[in-house]
Amino acid sequence: MPLNPTISQTWSGNRVSLARQTSQILTELEEQFGPMDRSFLFIGWEFDGEHPMIFHADSGNKHVLMRLSLKASEYWNTAVHELAHECVHLLHPVVGTANNFEEGLATWYADYFYRKVVGLDPGGISEAYAGAHDAFLEFLEHAEDGSFVIRELRKKSLAFSDITAFDLLRFVPTLSPITADFLVRKWDSSRPNKAT
Repeated sequence: MPLNPTISQTWSGNRVSLARQTSQILTELEEQFGPMDRSFLFIGWEFDGEHPMIFHADSGNKHVLMRLSLKASEYWNTAVHELAHECVHLLHPVVGTANNFEEGLATWYADYFYRKVVGLDPGGISEAYAGAHDAFLEFLEHAEDGSFVIRELRKKSLAFSDITAFDLLRFVPTLSPITADFLVRKWDSSRPNKAT
């Protein structure tokens, strides 16, 4: 019987639930990449459809809801992977589409956290996120300390969408300007060589 993420259960000798895992993830994310924007209120999770996402439950407030896929309601491994990705978006929830930097970080972190917690390879990166992921990896290759740079970039504004190509190049001068421009663009599943 697969582990059901909607209830607290023992897994690999630890007590796990969505709430416990979310707390672990957010603690780690804030330590590595800077604080959450506390002007938003995370109100919980729901399971629906095939694609996880963060959205504002009501356009008149700052309540943020996390939707995980129906598959995640049945398989803990899927829930862990989706939860880690979406928790990056909880650092500063945006209305609309995140930029490639945020999506690249979220994709990278979800795979990192999945390997750490589940102990398995999560498989290939979805083609839709491959461009953002690869550009984020390029950023990490050129940044002496990627976590420090991200914390510094977010001091200006907690929103990843406020990071500019100039900001990236100021902290990571060896990064390709094309990649920097691509990272600050709205996510659209393209690749850096298509940056305009």
